[in-house]
Amino acid sequence: MKEYLESREKEVVDIMMALYNEEEVIERYVEDRENEAAIRSAVEMCKDLGVTINDAIARIASKFNLEWTKSAEKVHEYWK
Repeated sequence: MKEYLESREKEVVDIMMALYNEEEVIERYVEDRENEAAIRSAVEMCKDLGVTINDAIARIASKFNLEWTKSAEKVHEYWK
């Protein structure tokens, strides 16, 4: 088996890199989904607590390290 794998080293490396990249993509996707859910919950909490939209935008920007415009998009998207 060792000889076979050594003779196919490039293929093995390519397969391993593809699997690693796939795993990394999946991990990032999960992190993004979790972050999005946290932002949504924070926006909903701000609204429930009577925070103004502008204050909510500032709080979301600060808490999630977002630029003002990106934070404003998220707040307006989830402010129901």
